[in-house]
Amino acid sequence: MCAVAVLFALGVQAPAALAASSRIKNKFAARSQTLPKYTLRLDDGPYFPLPSGVIETTVFKAGDNRETDTTLNAGAGFGLMEDLELGVHLVKFNDSRLFPPSFYGLFRFLPKEVVELSAFAEITPRIGHDPTFLFGMPVSLHFGDSVRLDTGPFILFPLETNIDAVFMAPLQLPINVTDQVYLGPEAALILPEFEQDIYLAGFFVGYTIPTAKGAFGDVGGRFRMPNVDAGFDVFQVMAELSIYLDF
Repeated sequence: MCAVAVLFALGVQAPAALAASSRIKNKFAARSQTLPKYTLRLDDGPYFPLPSGVIETTVFKAGDNRETDTTLNAGAGFGLMEDLELGVHLVKFNDSRLFPPSFYGLFRFLPKEVVELSAFAEITPRIGHDPTFLFGMPVSLHFGDSVRLDTGPFILFPLETNIDAVFMAPLQLPINVTDQVYLGPEAALILPEFEQDIYLAGFFVGYTIPTAKGAFGDVGGRFRMPNVDAGFDVFQVMAELSIYLDF
C-alpha cells in the first residue's frame, strides 16, 4: 500500500491549475457512468467490467514461499458527447512484456437520475492473432448521492481455440462516507465457457482531490481476491489514480 501513499502525496501537492474539472462531481458515488462532454480522464483503464490499477501487484503462493507479479496500466477516456465516452487502455506492461492496447466505447442510452443503462464494447487487436472482444451492459443504481451500485452482464470472446467465451457479472458498491472519501466492496461471478464458476471478492477505498474549480482527480487503493476458493494463496493489491481535465 506504500504506492497508494506515494500517489496520494503527489496528487495533493500537484498544482490545481494543471488539471481540474468543474464538470466532475466531487462525490464519487454521485457520478454518472459516462464522462461529461469534452472532459478527459487520465487513468489506468476502463472502469467496466472490473477496475484495474495503475500499479497491480499479485501475490501468490509458490511452495512454501510467496512470490509477486507486478503489472503497470495506463489509459484515458474522453466524453465525446454527453452520453458517449470513448477511451483506450494504452499501457499493459507485465514482466518486461508490453501487451497490445485496447479501445473501448461506452454509450449511455438510459440517463436517469436513479437508474443508468449503457452499452459497452471493447476490442483488443493483436498482430498475427484474432482480436479479443468484450461486450456488456453496465447498470448503475443511485441511492441518493452517496451510494451507487454498479453491475451488469459482460461477455468476453477471446476467439481462441482453448477458450470460447467468458461470462462476467461484476458488482461494485461505492459509498461516500464524506464528500471526498469513498469506499466499498466489490464482487464478481466469472464463468469461463459457462461451465467453471469463479467468485471474486475485494474492497476499495479512495479519495477525491478537490480544488476551487472542481475535482482534480481520484487516488485510492484496492484489495482483491481473484478466486475466493484459493483464499489468500492468491491476492492482488492495487494503486489507483485518475486525473480530470476540461476542454
